[in-house]
Formats: sequence, structure tokens, C-alpha cells
Amino acid sequence: MKTSLFLILLTLSLTTVGQSLNGTYRVAYSGHNFNHPGLNIAKDYAWKTKVKEKQKKKRLKTVQKSNIFLPQVNFYNHVYKEFNLSLGAEVVRQRVKKRCTHEWGVGLSLMRSFNAGSTYKVEDGEVKQIRLAGQNYLAPSVSYAFGYTLNKKAVAPTTLFIKPMTYLMLPYNGSILPNVNLQIGIKRSLKFNTNE
Repeated sequence: MKTSLFLILLTLSLTTVGQSLNGTYRVAYSGHNFNHPGLNIAKDYAWKTKVKEKQKKKRLKTVQKSNIFLPQVNFYNHVYKEFNLSLGAEVVRQRVKKRCTHEWGVGLSLMRSFNAGSTYKVEDGEVKQIRLAGQNYLAPSVSYAFGYTLNKKAVAPTTLFIKPMTYLMLPYNGSILPNVNLQIGIKRSLKFNTNE
């Protein structure tokens, strides 16, 4: 059942991303529990944006608020133990003021761990090797991100961001395992020449 859900989510993620290559992408170093290196790739889909303007004494103050759907792929390597791949999405509330961006998000991912080395099991008195041995998990999450835009007036602005996240892996040996994740990355709008 969990494998089927994982495949369904993978198909939906690829379909969503494949609808248009143009858009805002995020690529980040993803440190699982701060010491297991990984990579996170995501694409923004804003479905609601409001811009508020207020005249101050010497300048016009502008604040932009958006709701964003953020599908993403994440993996990390726990050396000598496992390789972990996850597919999921977050719903993010974004606030942009001047060059600074603040984001609060909640999400859900399906995770799959693949054991490092070889795994065996005894079946009918025979020892057999298990290919792609590992576990499946659900991972609800909450996150906060702070970003700073380097070239706000550019056609395709670049934003650096840092994003701490906490999530739960369940079921984990019949229980729940809390984890933390720190992303440090770059966000940029890209436009591809596609024949449409």
C-alpha cells in the first residue's frame, strides 16, 4: 500500500513539474539532522497573491503576501546506514517586504530509505538477499524560511535562503521519530525556450 502511494505521489509530482518548465525553482543543500548531506529541489506554484501599498512620508511601502504550493524532491545520504529519498509538497505562506522574504509552511512527504550494503532474510530455511531493502515512512512537517533577494530589480531575481524544518517519520519501529533538516539554497526564476 505504501509503495503504491509513493508511486502515485511520484507520478503527480512529475506531472505537475512537467506542465511547464518555466517558473521559480529552488535548489538547496539539505542537511538531515545537520550532519547527513543531501539535496532538495522544488518548484513554486503561487495560487494567490496580494500586494499592499502604503504611502509613508518619504517613500511608498510595499508588502506582498502569497500562498504557494511547493512540490519537492529531497534526498540525503546517511553514510554506512542508508540512502533516503522523499517526494512531497508544502503549502507555504509567503511575505515579501523590500529584499526580505519570510515563509511559513506545512507539508507531507512519502519517504523511502534504502539500506546501505546487502540485506538478507531467512526464508524456508534458506538465506536470500533482498534487493532494494528499506522502509517506507510518512513525514508530516513544519518549516520556516528566511530569504534575501540579491538583485530585486532584475528580470529574474536571485534569492538566497535558509530554511530550518522539523518533521516526523512514522511509523518508525512501531513509534515516531522526530527529525530536523536545515536547507541553505538559492531561489531563481527561469524561463526556457519551449515550442508551444
